[in-house]
Amino acid sequence: MGVERYLITSSVSGILAQRLVRLLCTSCREATDLDSQAIEASGLSRFLAEGQTQVYTAKGCEACKQTGYKGRIAIHELFPLDNAMHKAILEGADATTLHAVARQHGMITLYEDGLRKVVTGQTSLEEVLRVTQDQQSE
Repeated sequence: MGVERYLITSSVSGILAQRLVRLLCTSCREATDLDSQAIEASGLSRFLAEGQTQVYTAKGCEACKQTGYKGRIAIHELFPLDNAMHKAILEGADATTLHAVARQHGMITLYEDGLRKVVTGQTSLEEVLRVTQDQQSE
């Protein structure tokens, strides 16, 4: 965009992304047991408590008009510009490299924040997959 790199590092503290996911209806959500293969494939193993294999899925009732969802909640991704990120920007790193540096320094992606909300029963794995389909391989 033609902005000097030093201006970015001196003026940007971080970048925040968010998306809305639908909240599971607490009147009808259904507990579902996942097998170990599904847990590993989705990345849920990082966030599940020891021995936990249960998450919730949408069912549908009168309270939620048969959708299984009622309300919305945000999932977030914070991309902080720390010293390592400043160095990468000043060296002219591309977006892929910047993302890798951020991940190495603990950035939680939208998909991972969504998985945390799946584990707590706020939303379903299907909903997180629907909203973050571009991040599933990260």
